Amino acid sequence: MTLGEKISELQRTRQITNYRIAKDLGISQTSIANWKNGKSEPNALYVRALADYFNIPVSELSPGADAAEDGKAFVYAIEHVPTGRIYVGCTKDVNRRIAEHMKQLQNGKHPSKQMQSDFNTYGGEYVYYVLFRAYAAYDAFSMERHFMSLLNTRDPQKGYNSGDVSKDFSLSN
Repeated sequence: MTLGEKISELQRTRQITNYRIAKDLGISQTSIANWKNGKSEPNALYVRALADYFNIPVSELSPGADAAEDGKAFVYAIEHVPTGRIYVGCTKDVNRRIAEHMKQLQNGKHPSKQMQSDFNTYGGEYVYYVLFRAYAAYDAFSMERHFMSLLNTRDPQKGYNSGDVSKDFSLSN
């Protein structure tokens, strides 16, 4: 299910109009219509706002489950809620990759020592969201670097990234 289809489904089941969402979130009805028909996608802040608005996890709005089928790649973020630190990565299957991160953390074997330490110390309250949907791996790598820089995730006080780009990304992910 695409993000637009998910928004439409939530609106239909909860009987909420584009006008109501736009007014409540302070955005234009045109933006919502464009998200629903696939002309554009909301940025990470709006995805989080929509998830909060509909009282669902951000991951339910993530199109990652469809990625392996349609050949797209995604740049995603994992934010540790207690510390506010963020990890940025890229993959073709967001849901699978997030599950791998969580399994590594639960087993005490995450490659980011700081992320593992925060998980062990403060617990596993994380939020996940797609930052960018790319149509080619090159775009995903480029945008991954962009968001790592924009969010300053290489700074240990702000993030968990230690290198330039994901080491584990491949077109088969």
